[in-house]
Amino acid sequence: MRKLTVLIATLLVCLGCAGMTEEPAAPSAPLFYPPPPQRPRLQFLHTITGADDLEKPPSLLQEFIFGKIDGPSLGKPYDVGACKGKIYVMDRMFKKMAILDLADRNMTFLDDRGIGRFGDPAGIWVSEDDVKYVADMQRKQVLAYDAANRFLRAYGGPEIFEQPVDVAVYENRMYVVDMAKEQLFILDRGIGQLIKAVGEIGELFKPSHVAVGPAGDVFVTDAFHYRVQRFSPDGRLLGTIGFHGDQVGGFVRPKGSAVDHGGRVYVTDAAFENVQ
Repeated sequence: MRKLTVLIATLLVCLGCAGMTEEPAAPSAPLFYPPPPQRPRLQFLHTITGADDLEKPPSLLQEFIFGKIDGPSLGKPYDVGACKGKIYVMDRMFKKMAILDLADRNMTFLDDRGIGRFGDPAGIWVSEDDVKYVADMQRKQVLAYDAANRFLRAYGGPEIFEQPVDVAVYENRMYVVDMAKEQLFILDRGIGQLIKAVGEIGELFKPSHVAVGPAGDVFVTDAFHYRVQRFSPDGRLLGTIGFHGDQVGGFVRPKGSAVDHGGRVYVTDAAFENVQ
């Protein structure tokens, strides 16, 4: 015990303080998009690939004694949602929903055992009351989990969906895009009843993602038509965004989209590896 006490005391002298930690280096200057002289809309804050990017770094003494312990990490993040200090990431590699708690600075995976078990989850939507809606392609359903991450219910089934790949919710309506049927489905969120199917043959070509704006307009990524289609809340086509091309405003492989409170639409492109 005396030798251990001497060792720790020596380490404290060498390290300066047992509570000293290695904080990540701050960026030299804030990074904004778009860059000056344009008006900035977004500021880059942090990159998260796993629990190690959230947890408070251990002291040098702790790391010396116990060694470095790696926390869980993301494998193939596909879709993301957020609510009340938490970020939810759907991981296609692990077929799990990762929960990034920014307040507690930890990362866990949602426990989906039992009747709420995932089959092949893809898109996720998080409502303002922290209910998570997950489009599951294998189950051919949309699964819902409450604020405490408990399974609530399932929507749809093979009688409606073939390959539901993404979901969005606005008020009492649920919007689901089916990549195989190439349609947008509108459901009653309360009772789960199908209200309407949108998209005749050729109108949508492999739709991959759906988002809802602050006014209730629905934005569907029409992937193989290289555009985003905008619909009214009842499914009426209002217009399109983008075209096939490699210049500004064009898409090659458009994927997820989002709409901010000002009505601006953000679209990711897997080929360009950018967001427009």
